[in-house]
Amino acid sequence: MLIGVDLDNTIITYDALFRRLADEGGFLADDGRMSKKEVRDTMWTQDGGHQAWTDIQALAYGPRIAEADAFPDALKFFRRCREQGVEVCIVSHKTEFAASDPERSCNLREAAMGWLEGHGFFAEDSALESDRVYFASTRQEKVNLIRELGCDLFVDDLIEVFEEPGYPDSAVPVLFVPIGTAPDSFSGEVCARWERMIERLGCGPLSVDLKRRVEAALDTAVGAAEPVGCGRNSRVYRIETEDGVFALKHYHDQFRLDAEFAAFAFLQGQGVTSVPEPVAVDREGGFAVYSFLEGEPVPEPTSQDIRACVEFMATLKRLSTVPAATGFRPAAEGFFRLEDIEGNIRDRLDRLEGRERTSALENDLAAFLKEDFEPALEKLAGRAQAIYAGLGLTPGQGIPRSQRTLSPSDFGFHNAVRTPEGLAFLDFEYFGWDDPAKLVSDFMLHPGMNVPDELRRAFASGILEVMGDPSLGGRVLALQPLFALKWCMILLNEFLRRDFDRRRFAGAAVGRTELLETQLGKARNMLKRALDVAQSETD
Repeated sequence: MLIGVDLDNTIITYDALFRRLADEGGFLADDGRMSKKEVRDTMWTQDGGHQAWTDIQALAYGPRIAEADAFPDALKFFRRCREQGVEVCIVSHKTEFAASDPERSCNLREAAMGWLEGHGFFAEDSALESDRVYFASTRQEKVNLIRELGCDLFVDDLIEVFEEPGYPDSAVPVLFVPIGTAPDSFSGEVCARWERMIERLGCGPLSVDLKRRVEAALDTAVGAAEPVGCGRNSRVYRIETEDGVFALKHYHDQFRLDAEFAAFAFLQGQGVTSVPEPVAVDREGGFAVYSFLEGEPVPEPTSQDIRACVEFMATLKRLSTVPAATGFRPAAEGFFRLEDIEGNIRDRLDRLEGRERTSALENDLAAFLKEDFEPALEKLAGRAQAIYAGLGLTPGQGIPRSQRTLSPSDFGFHNAVRTPEGLAFLDFEYFGWDDPAKLVSDFMLHPGMNVPDELRRAFASGILEVMGDPSLGGRVLALQPLFALKWCMILLNEFLRRDFDRRRFAGAAVGRTELLETQLGKARNMLKRALDVAQSETD
């Protein structure tokens, strides 16, 4: 894998420097809000602004470039590439001297190299070598270099580079758009932050610093370390030591670390062995070590697997009454009032309707939301309120503690493995108190699980029985269509650019248009399912 990266406005951000230079020239006050483009547009409206803009460009890219900043996490990306053995290069469209510098007093390419060195991009922990920085005098020359170098992927802030004749089909285009929106004509990968590019690299090998901290936590040397799971929230490694094999989980934030470590410690302390056993934790380092559960995925669950799931949830319900259980918070989006569940769906809808328009499918999505989704939401919300009224509940009334249960929140076979001892359950980052009606509804609706309908119904029947709550069936009847609507919103998150940017590349990139068409189709199917569920229960 060779990743090529543009330099100006992709690695180096000039916004603050251009504001400063414009302010020094008396063209605007540096209020800290204007982007480089906004500075230019403002200057062009003033007398002498065009020439002044040319002059400050020469300063920013030349003598004053040291004052420019790197985009957040750009250097971290090059360091991660070094850890993973990914080759990188920089290909920049940059002339040797500025047009407004007839005396050739400052070589712009040398200034750029000095900036890279001064900001640590040539350091030993970075994948970038100084002889892997290439400059081109024209855009066509830049594209020729990208092709000749054999870049598998190229990151640039200008769509014109990808549209230039001769841009190689073999180089996946990634448009870097830290502000604003991507042009509708661009259907490839869009990235708003370098953090997302880091996520796309995957787990990679264990870094030297993390390995050192793990060894200190375990008080033993770590031998082999193999990535076994990557996601947007954590990275998991299988590590070998003299004391045995363990699972190392490196979290993206401490909230998930604390929730999961506390959940496993609580369950193991209560004699539950079908979850990993906590071994060590380093909150400052952002990781925890657990027993490694040797097992296989569960692609085709059986009725016995369903019984194991029901028995596990029965255990959690029983443990919900022990004193230590009171210290847990609500599970992720664990709502206990009908109005909060409906409000969560409406909040998600508002985010979608307020999204940045970045796709040619925006009209299709807008029509789906206005003509199909919103009327269904009003209909199914009214239906749920009527059912709740029949149960003696108001939309603002929460279910009592006795009807709640401890739950992993994201529960199902996608977070389970089959071990010699039976099913084991993983991923408790969102563990906490929840309404069993959500547990049942999510299991029935989850689009990522290959579970036949008869087994899903068996799970629902089993949970209704073990929870011992006479009103649970009514709440499931009311809420399952609403949770289907929530799944519609989750499926459409890809229309929010920050969520689309979480998708990591793996070989060839998935076209944005193709992906959004797929997600919109899934959302339509889920909406139909919501209405069908409500209708079947009515019939």
